[in-house]
Amino acid sequence: MARNHVLKAWQDICDEGLWSWLTAEAPLAVPNVVFAGTATVTLGSPAVVGDAAAAAAWLPLAFANPPLASPTLGQGRQFRVGRAGPIYNIIAFDGVNTLTLDRPYAEVSVSTQTYQIYRSYYAPPTPAATPNDFLRYMSITNIFFAYSITGKFLTFNQEQLNRMDPQRGSQGDAYLLGSYKTNPTTGTPVHELWPGPTNGNPYIAIYQRRGGYSNPLTITGVMPAVDIPATISPSLVMTRAKYWSADWAMKNINRHPDLKGVPWFQVKQSEEKQYLAEMIKARRQDMEIFKNTWIIPKGSYLGFPVDAAFMQSHDVDIMYSGMGWD
Repeated sequence: MARNHVLKAWQDICDEGLWSWLTAEAPLAVPNVVFAGTATVTLGSPAVVGDAAAAAAWLPLAFANPPLASPTLGQGRQFRVGRAGPIYNIIAFDGVNTLTLDRPYAEVSVSTQTYQIYRSYYAPPTPAATPNDFLRYMSITNIFFAYSITGKFLTFNQEQLNRMDPQRGSQGDAYLLGSYKTNPTTGTPVHELWPGPTNGNPYIAIYQRRGGYSNPLTITGVMPAVDIPATISPSLVMTRAKYWSADWAMKNINRHPDLKGVPWFQVKQSEEKQYLAEMIKARRQDMEIFKNTWIIPKGSYLGFPVDAAFMQSHDVDIMYSGMGWD
């Protein structure tokens, strides 16, 4: 029970907002488009059969990064006939000349047709051991062409992308990120890069982790066995853990005679008050180290970054008007 309360306390702290120690960096594997040879598809069948040239191009990709095929949404590559056909996920490859799509082919049957295989959909770049440790992207940088996808360009959705490019005919280097679907197995979000990235350039993603249960403290016995971040006081963790312990004791006082005689409701209130005081100090210390939670106002007219509390306590519209920015 004590271990559970410590882990629950750690989850509460991680959920308090963006923390510097929950920022991570990882590459996004963006491959070159493959279009060698031709493919044959049949209405109602999920099978794609390639000719000799196509099969020769597919074989080296079976165990590449990203793989040619994967049953996990967002891990493998996508297939389409021509350059304007619907996009299908490739979920299997027989190692010879046949691909399996994630759904039956719904268009007119064609044989020896040109095709494209590239990667549109991306699962979070988190380690395989912690697939649910992803919260959101902060930036995605195309290293080769030296530009970054940031801000509102990370927050598009399928409705917006479908209005702009319903056939996904725009291809080349991506400069937008849109939400796609949730992986039905892991529950993690899968995103779409747009325009369809057909150039194999390196992209580096900086993202915010969730922490907590998805990447918990390592515990041996009843105490954490790893260092907590420098901006987090051990007393913050223990205060929150004692809050949950008091909550448990209050609910189970009639089941355990040893719990009687202690004003658990007052203990819970006291620990909550102490937790909030400790949290203010932790947030201040973290912001002094890392400005993840600061906001740069439009045009940087203030000349300095501000936090959410400043934005909520000042009439920003009047300040814009007074500076001639309206």
